[in-house]
Amino acid sequence: MLKAAPAEMARTSEERWRVLKRLAAPQLPQGAPTSPALANLAAHGVDVRLAAAAASIDAVYTRYAGDVAFSFDARGARRASRFHILAAGVALDEGLSVQFRKTRFVRPGAAQRLAGLVINKHPNVPRREFDRLKAMLHRAANHGPVAVSGLRQRNVRAQLLGRISWVEQANPAGPSRFALYSRVSPGASQLAEPSIHATVGVQCQVQASQTRCDRDTSFGCPT
Repeated sequence: MLKAAPAEMARTSEERWRVLKRLAAPQLPQGAPTSPALANLAAHGVDVRLAAAAASIDAVYTRYAGDVAFSFDARGARRASRFHILAAGVALDEGLSVQFRKTRFVRPGAAQRLAGLVINKHPNVPRREFDRLKAMLHRAANHGPVAVSGLRQRNVRAQLLGRISWVEQANPAGPSRFALYSRVSPGASQLAEPSIHATVGVQCQVQASQTRCDRDTSFGCPT
C-alpha cells in the first residue's frame, strides 16, 4: 500500500493528487502487463462453471479477455438459443455484467469472429484489416506519419508497429510489412518506440484459442 505518490510520477501537488486518485480508484489499470493474469484470476469461477456447463452438452467454451464464445456441433446447435440464457445467468451470478446486444449466433459457413479475429479454421485477421494497415503504411511512407488518419497523431510509428505485430502474430506465414514500415520517417512528434516483444502476450492468447473455436456453430456472449 502506497502512503504517498511516487516522486518520479508526480512533481507538483496537482500531479500527486492525480496519481493518488488513480491509485485509489476501484478499477484496475488497463493495458498493464499484469492485466491478463489479473483478468484470469477474476474470471476463474465463471470459467469453471461455464466450461462445465458447455461440456455437459458437448459444447466447447472459450474466453478471450472479456469475450466469451461457445462452439457446438450440428446436434448441439439446436440448444444454443436456450443455452445462452443459462450462460448469461452464470455470468451475472458471478458478479459480471453481460452485454446482451452483442450476443450473436453464427451458422456454419459464415464468418465466425471473436475478439477481432476470424476463427473459422484458425485465428486470422480480417481481410479489411490487412488492407487498412497496408494503406496506412503506404501513406505514412510517402507522406509522413502526420498524413495517416485513424490514429492518434502522437507516436504514430509506435502505433503502426503495434498493428504490424498484431497482424503478423495472427498470420506469421503472410507477407511481412516491416520493410514498408522501415520507410516511415520518425517525425518530430514521435517518441521512443516500444519493443516488438511487447505484444507477445497477444500471440500466446491467440494460440490458446486456436484449438477451441473450430466447431460447426458458435455464438459469442461478451461479458
